[in-house]
Amino acid sequence: MIKKEKYGNIIDYLKSNQESFIEQSFNDVDGLVFSYLAYYNFESININSKRVKISSIENELLLNENNYHLSNYDEKKEFLIALKSSNRYKDIEVSNFVRLYNLEKEEQFCGVLFHYKDLFSFVSFRGTDTTIYGWKEDLNLSYSYPLISQCDALSYLNNSYKYLNKIIYVGGHSKGGNLAVYSAINSYKYIYKHIIHIYSYDGPGFKELFFKSKKYKERKYKIIKYVPEFSIFGMIMEESEDFKVINAKGFTIMEHIVFNWIIKDNNFDILTSITSGAYIFDKAINKWLLSYDDETKKRLVSLLYSIIINNNILRVEDIRNNLLNLVKTYNALDKESKIFIKKVTKKFISLTLNYAKDNFINETSKTKEIIKNKINFKNK
Repeated sequence: MIKKEKYGNIIDYLKSNQESFIEQSFNDVDGLVFSYLAYYNFESININSKRVKISSIENELLLNENNYHLSNYDEKKEFLIALKSSNRYKDIEVSNFVRLYNLEKEEQFCGVLFHYKDLFSFVSFRGTDTTIYGWKEDLNLSYSYPLISQCDALSYLNNSYKYLNKIIYVGGHSKGGNLAVYSAINSYKYIYKHIIHIYSYDGPGFKELFFKSKKYKERKYKIIKYVPEFSIFGMIMEESEDFKVINAKGFTIMEHIVFNWIIKDNNFDILTSITSGAYIFDKAINKWLLSYDDETKKRLVSLLYSIIINNNILRVEDIRNNLLNLVKTYNALDKESKIFIKKVTKKFISLTLNYAKDNFINETSKTKEIIKNKINFKNK
């Protein structure tokens, strides 16, 4: 009998895989589960160094949306229910939750530890939330190294060692993946030797200085990076990182949401490459970033950020309701600033169009070659 393949998402994985971690070893999909758990509202509970079973925490507390987390409430609730009732995850414990927010320092950091009995621990870093200053810190990646949150992540990992089991995994989704890579690569030697894998799920890359470091070159073999087929966040500044591509539902930026990632028989459904659209966008934005020095990029980010903050916009989802005010604020800028923004924006559009043109020519050429080969084969 031919075994029928089972397709689903991360929630289906939690429902279908009921084998314990003793019966079936830790896998890359488990890494995504623990990485996504960092988005839950552990700040509403006093989670310190004492381990607490997640199954004992009320859903209403963990799902409290009065904080600046990612959306997808219905999926988050179904994910949590499936996890709590899973034989594989029912004994997972949480400890050492730390959350740091500072508007003036443009700092957004969150780390939490998960443990499975005395077998392994997972150090999980939360990705970008929906606060404007959280996204501002992401943009700072283009010109600043290291970020405050990267330093926070390194301190968190190094200081957490005494609370961890001997087998350690480190990971995160979005910016959390970037923090996982930075902290693990730069961690103390006695900690690093216990780390099995470092997971980055659609996490952005780094400035060249990081990739040239001795520790990165010596330790990068433990990094496992996944991106969806239309990845935007995970391909930014990615030039020196290897990655695997996951088949995903949704459209463009919606593929960043982990509930849209397709899982087949307890593994990700892997593709051979990202989409042509993602390739065009990623090549354009990385070329654009490399074409300006750090001071120029800092000036652009600061100008755009000031336009938003001057309209008292604190969350990303509030931008679309304030477009008219944003335009007015932009028009009120001095002439030099407006010319500067137009110039750098125009260059990005030009690069995107050029890459789109080149890609179209290449694809057309490949199609013609395929048709030609088919004709020649038929005529033999």
